[in-house]
Amino acid sequence: MKARFVISSITTLFFIAIKMQAQPPAFYHLSTAEGLSENNVTTAARDKAGVLWIATTEGLNSFDGNRITTYHKHKYPELADNSVERIVIDDRNRIWLRTNTHYLTMLDEKRKFHRIKVGDTTDATNISAVFYTTAHGVVAIKNRQHYFQKKGNDTAFEKKQLPIDDQLTGNIGFTYYIDNDRVIYYRSSALVVVDYSSMKVLLHMPFRGLNGAHYINNDELIAFTRKGDVFYRISISQQKVIKEYREIKDQHGLSVNGELRNMTRIDSNRFAFTTYFSGLYILDLQKETAKHWVHDPIDPRSIGGNNTFNIRYDTSGYLFVTTQTSGLHFYNLKQQQATTKPYFIDDNKQVFDGYIQSLTTDDENNVWMGTQDRLIRWNRSTDKTLYVPLQLPGGEPLTGRETIRVVRTDEDGNLWVGTSRFGVLVLNKQLKIIAQINDSIPGKRTGFPSAWINAIAAHKNGNMWVTTLRGTSIINKKTFEITSLNDHPLLGEMSKIPGASLWNDEKSKMWIGTTRGAWCYDEDKNTLLRYTTKEGLAHNTVYAVNYDDHGNTYFATAGGFSVLSKDGTIKSYNRSNGLRNDRCEGMLKDEKGFLWIGNLNCIIRYDPVNKKFTVFEEGIGFSHAGFRVRSSYKTKTGEMFWGTDKGITYFFPEQMSSVTLPLRPSISSLQVGNDLFHFTGKDVIGFPFNTSSFVFNFSSGELTGDKKNQLLCKLTGFDDDWKKPSVTGQAVYSKLPPGHYTFEIKASRDGINWYSSSYPVEIIVAKPWWRQTWFRILGVTIIAAIGWLIYSYARKRRKNKLEMMELNVKMAESKFSNLRLQMNPHFLFNSLSSIQHLIVSQQTNKAYKYLTLFSNFLRSLLNYAEKNFLPLDEELKIVRMYIELESLRFDQSFSWEIKTDEHLTNDEIFVPTLMIQPFVENAIWHGLLHKEGDKKLLIHFQNSTEEYLTCTVEDNGVGREESTRIRKNKISSMVHESKGISIIKERLKLLEQKTGKPAGLEVKDIYNEKNEATGTKVIITIPYYNPEEI
Repeated sequence: MKARFVISSITTLFFIAIKMQAQPPAFYHLSTAEGLSENNVTTAARDKAGVLWIATTEGLNSFDGNRITTYHKHKYPELADNSVERIVIDDRNRIWLRTNTHYLTMLDEKRKFHRIKVGDTTDATNISAVFYTTAHGVVAIKNRQHYFQKKGNDTAFEKKQLPIDDQLTGNIGFTYYIDNDRVIYYRSSALVVVDYSSMKVLLHMPFRGLNGAHYINNDELIAFTRKGDVFYRISISQQKVIKEYREIKDQHGLSVNGELRNMTRIDSNRFAFTTYFSGLYILDLQKETAKHWVHDPIDPRSIGGNNTFNIRYDTSGYLFVTTQTSGLHFYNLKQQQATTKPYFIDDNKQVFDGYIQSLTTDDENNVWMGTQDRLIRWNRSTDKTLYVPLQLPGGEPLTGRETIRVVRTDEDGNLWVGTSRFGVLVLNKQLKIIAQINDSIPGKRTGFPSAWINAIAAHKNGNMWVTTLRGTSIINKKTFEITSLNDHPLLGEMSKIPGASLWNDEKSKMWIGTTRGAWCYDEDKNTLLRYTTKEGLAHNTVYAVNYDDHGNTYFATAGGFSVLSKDGTIKSYNRSNGLRNDRCEGMLKDEKGFLWIGNLNCIIRYDPVNKKFTVFEEGIGFSHAGFRVRSSYKTKTGEMFWGTDKGITYFFPEQMSSVTLPLRPSISSLQVGNDLFHFTGKDVIGFPFNTSSFVFNFSSGELTGDKKNQLLCKLTGFDDDWKKPSVTGQAVYSKLPPGHYTFEIKASRDGINWYSSSYPVEIIVAKPWWRQTWFRILGVTIIAAIGWLIYSYARKRRKNKLEMMELNVKMAESKFSNLRLQMNPHFLFNSLSSIQHLIVSQQTNKAYKYLTLFSNFLRSLLNYAEKNFLPLDEELKIVRMYIELESLRFDQSFSWEIKTDEHLTNDEIFVPTLMIQPFVENAIWHGLLHKEGDKKLLIHFQNSTEEYLTCTVEDNGVGREESTRIRKNKISSMVHESKGISIIKERLKLLEQKTGKPAGLEVKDIYNEKNEATGTKVIITIPYYNPEEI
């Protein structure tokens, strides 16, 4: 057993080694088609925020993983020239550009352009070199002279004479900038290494025929010739070549050729080289071999052109290759890559680049693929492709007109082919069809549910289970007869439910994935279990089932990934909690127990122990095309194959790096109207209150794009929670109210592990000028001044008004006194006439009573003659005495009543003197006197509110209209009445103004159902007051 395990492991490693030898990288491409200003790219560099800066002969470009921004001289005049030859990034994340001029261009931290003159105004020599040193900052070389940044003003340069200048004379060959402040020069066939931290020449070595050099380590260099036939390993300390590498072969056994151009260091063993017309080489000094990658016009993942120019390796793992005709191309070396074969070519040069529906392998290193219109056999050893000519037994050809949905091999080496219209075809090793198994044959119904085949799986007894669009059946491997499940005591329902997948766990269980859940048939125990969304599955359509090494069962469904634990509970995952997409299209388990899941445009590895997901996607060898449903297969050696919409992807799980590179999300810019603000760190910017919109641009720091990553943003002060941007890498806010806001972002590959931006951006939207402090102070001052003026004016006017009111009151009181003087003689005359009449008519008792009332009434009048107000109870006494006098005078021809609310305290309430009496007099003389029959008079004092009382004088006399007619000839009476009422109205109006409480007079006619006048009602509103108020 142990020996078998060792042999298996060795075999696996052997296949991995073979595999990795031929594994081409998957390049990303940036050209004018993606928005570059020019396809002739001279160099590229990545700043500390992760933004890639790309220099071309027609302008500068920046790329944040989502969008390209271009910079031209006509829009940015401080750019010295559109043709940029070198990019340097200093420790403050500023961008320095060398053009073919005597100026440097610097982009500061806010990405504002500055043109900087190097040398005096008379020196128009072009700058030949620029580089950054930790000891001296940016250094420029022109006319073989060094220029350093001035202390205290690093945007100005000064020339310095160095002791090393005399060793850098002669014809310029090449210049390479390496770490530790070291620069390699090639001058007049001499290789020179300068250490700028110590200002010493470490190496000066005559050497002819070199085309470039770079450092291996602190003491060793690698130098190469243009032809590439020899590479030299040079020791700085020994001042000599210590090793030569000759006849280096690539992965195809061919020598390096094509004239090497430029180089970059990947690590101490690997170096990458560009060529004039031969693509890209990667030299491995330890293995003394090379990888050679060239442009493949059919494969969009290959390098974009063979005329490669400059090359640069970024410490995050990206290798950037520029070309002079096809733009920039890059991939990440730190991410182990799978192999994708996007197309197949047969001996007749016919190309197939469509989708792979199903695949399997055999023992002869063949990969069998069912595709959209053909059956393909690809031999990996010979790289030969065969489009298998399929024909039905009747001679009808299928190639080119039938989708091959399933391919599986049996233990005898036969190939089982499932189609979409013709059932199952069985081919032997000679590729002859030995059986066609359809839903019917002439003269006999077989019971096959449908000719549309979705899955085929071998049972432990050798028979083949087949699930179709309308149900599942079993095929005898030897006789090819179909056994229907219609009459099966447990599986009868399976013959009618549309199937999606089959999986035999190689024990005793057959799993059937359907559109109505997953079914588990245990033949030994004769049981059938079902799992659906009711039990917790993510979706009822199940594309794959598998186990892990801990007794858990896994389901790949159309809506997510579900885990059935040993305790019977189900936990599901989707895009919200770990998956990149909801749809899971295939599932395989590797030798370490990890589950690999096809998840649309990526593959996800699930760790059952730590319950974590790792995403493998485009950029690490995977096709950008989606993975096909059920199109996954694992060989006996553990290698995995995955069918995609464009060819196949395959790899050994062990070769895939488990290291997930961290994301570096950053906010790159803010667009406000026509203004663009760039950021390389924390910043605070203020805006006026009427700013219409804010457009934030940001990225995850992943140059391969953010569509495969998850980004969230939040504007603190406006957003309640994190939100997903509607446009990838962009958030738009319109008409923000005044306030202080902080914009932040975070990014994740799996929705679980999040990386936050290293710096936020704060914006302050100012309050409108009328809401700002200075305006409020000014406004308060003006309002206070106006208020004081108004107050002074109002006070003066009020004083004048009060004086006028007092004058009016005195005049009204004078008028009322005159009225009382007029009324008293008239009343006295009438009363004395009544007494005379009673005495003459010998009505002694009545005369005595009348005379007593009359004397008391006169006494009360005299007591209050000089007073304008009296208590309510005194007013009531006067009114009662007056009514009794009038009642005696008219032989008690009318009845009367005075009512007061019990809540009224009569001795504390003051009313104007004789205000009620005139209306009582009118009611008797002009209302009741002329009426026939029952005559009534009612006087009612009511406590209406806390501010005033109401007095109602009501009679059931002839009414005002009839009374007016009777009195139309009595002008004096009418004048006397109108003057009395008008004076009372004026008196009440003055009281209302004086006290600020309601006061008024209202006279109403009373009508019966026939609209006949039946009396008059007078309502007097008298404000509460005390003598001090009056």
